[in-house]
Amino acid sequence: LRSKFTVILWNRKYTAMADGRFDGLLLNLAQQHGGIEDVFDTFFSFLARKTDYFTSDQAKTTLLRSFDKHCTEYTKIQKEKNKEAEERRERERKKRERQEKEQAEADAAAKAKREEAKKKSAEAEATQAVEKIQASKKDDDEDDENKGQKPNSGNGGETPWGYWTQTLQEVILYIPLHGTYRGKQVDCRVTADKVHTAIKGEEPIMSGPLTKKVREDDSFWTLEDDGRTCAIHLTKVNQMEWWKCPLEGDPEVNLQKVQPENSKLDDLDSETRKTVEKMMYDQRQKAMGLPTSEQEEKNKILQNFMKQHPEMDFSQAKMC
Repeated sequence: LRSKFTVILWNRKYTAMADGRFDGLLLNLAQQHGGIEDVFDTFFSFLARKTDYFTSDQAKTTLLRSFDKHCTEYTKIQKEKNKEAEERRERERKKRERQEKEQAEADAAAKAKREEAKKKSAEAEATQAVEKIQASKKDDDEDDENKGQKPNSGNGGETPWGYWTQTLQEVILYIPLHGTYRGKQVDCRVTADKVHTAIKGEEPIMSGPLTKKVREDDSFWTLEDDGRTCAIHLTKVNQMEWWKCPLEGDPEVNLQKVQPENSKLDDLDSETRKTVEKMMYDQRQKAMGLPTSEQEEKNKILQNFMKQHPEMDFSQAKMC
């Protein structure tokens, strides 16, 4: 055994042991010891007792050479394992980053799609709201036209026979006579519900039933403009209302545009006064090119809608 082991050592055939054929035996040996030092003690005791290993001057050199060899191989293997592990971790990191990026892009695309859908929905709502307001404004304008002509400065209007003005207390009819006349040449009659004006001996210039009752005894007529115009002063029976027109069939005026005298507002009841003040305000606003109270309310609704949707573009929205 001594000479056989020496041959194995010095011919370096011990490398055959590195192929794992004795792993089971060595593991069994290691399990019977308390640590690596005990294993070494047993192994070197074996060499000392059963071989001539320690008689050689190269014993320690051989031991260190074998140690360095396997240490170098182990270090190389560990480096390769560490490199592979690092490369694996890098691949996994890149894969994870790629997946996270793809997920982030997918989330961003989904969010952008939702935002776009939300924006389009909000824009559609805004467009409908603006169109509704504009349609309402158009309807209001059409309603104004349907409600009659705009009152003149005297809150009256134009007629085929002349023009007229009014306050809450009276109505004044101005009838051009198409010439210069004296009072005795004019046939003018006023009753509680009718009026008649003509040049004596000629066809009536204006004649017909009134739309409202008047106080006959308090009504009168005069000639103005050097006898060229007949002015008929009619005192209203109901002095808390405006007339749309004086004679039946005459063009009507829009009562919502009537501008009453401020000094007379105190004479009105609270409900009528509120309505009259609203008319006055709307009239002043329109005269200055500004929105009426109703249009202001609609604009307020639109402004609130715009505040609720700051992400939308309202630059093309038309305000009333």
